Amino acid sequence: MKKINIKSLIITLSCCLSIFALKAQTLYESRISIGGKAGAAMSKVMFSPSVPQSMFTGYTAGIAFRYAEEKNFGLLAELNISQTGWKEDFEDAPFSYSRCLTYLRIPIMTHISFGNHKVKGFFNAGPEVGYLIGES
Repeated sequence: MKKINIKSLIITLSCCLSIFALKAQTLYESRISIGGKAGAAMSKVMFSPSVPQSMFTGYTAGIAFRYAEEKNFGLLAELNISQTGWKEDFEDAPFSYSRCLTYLRIPIMTHISFGNHKVKGFFNAGPEVGYLIGES
């Protein structure tokens, strides 16, 4: 009959227990989300001296990409086309003037979410790069 070494028994048991402990831990799986956005954009421009204006209505459309590596933290990048501008109001005049500026906008933001199962919220913050692609 073989003698059992107490040190080797303790090491073997420790290894087995640590394997079960590692298996019990859950790791957060990263998520990738892709979506679209569309809507209206209403804008005015401040002039000095002031010019009578009404709201200029344009559009905003684009795609969004979100990558979440942690449970409450991720990165959000968008590629948007947006129209802004102004529309001048002339009293008692047969003509009108409006200016439409079309931009390609790329915001890259951090996405931080918080809350519980009933109420959830999020916060996005980061820089945006815009490039004027057209005007009329």
